[in-house]
Amino acid sequence: MAVRAQRLALAALMSAACGSSHPAPTAGADREQPADAGVSLGRPSEPASKGGPELPPTVIKASVLETHRLTGVPEIEPDPDDRTPPAGQKTVGAAVKICVDTAGKVSAVKILKSSGRPSYDAKIEREVKAWTFRPVMGEGQPVDVCTVMTFLYRPSSPAPATPP
Repeated sequence: MAVRAQRLALAALMSAACGSSHPAPTAGADREQPADAGVSLGRPSEPASKGGPELPPTVIKASVLETHRLTGVPEIEPDPDDRTPPAGQKTVGAAVKICVDTAGKVSAVKILKSSGRPSYDAKIEREVKAWTFRPVMGEGQPVDVCTVMTFLYRPSSPAPATPP
């Protein structure tokens, strides 16, 4: 239950960070919707230069955006010097807001919750900025989208010592 509460808190934080008018998920919003199944993801983005208003990005689940990823590896490991978790923790991790434009390019990456390791945070930002995606469609048009992804690294346990 605590993990669900953390996810809802991150979703609310990300929704506020993106400036979206779409509500954050509620406790009953667990069902996954395929991104291209006719589900309205919001109005298509139309640049102000074309005479339309600048619309905020649509907030989607990380799992939906993941189905659109063309390049990039989601398992970003810290460098050897950053692999030891902070005292009292079992993992090294960060929560990251990722926004993707209508062309499928990453338009923004922001660390929402630091891993506590500045070089690992920088590595996540650098690698995520290079990812590419199939455009996410809403009402038959590509839309700008944002989501929050969590990157966790759990060091493997050392092998138990063998008796002589």
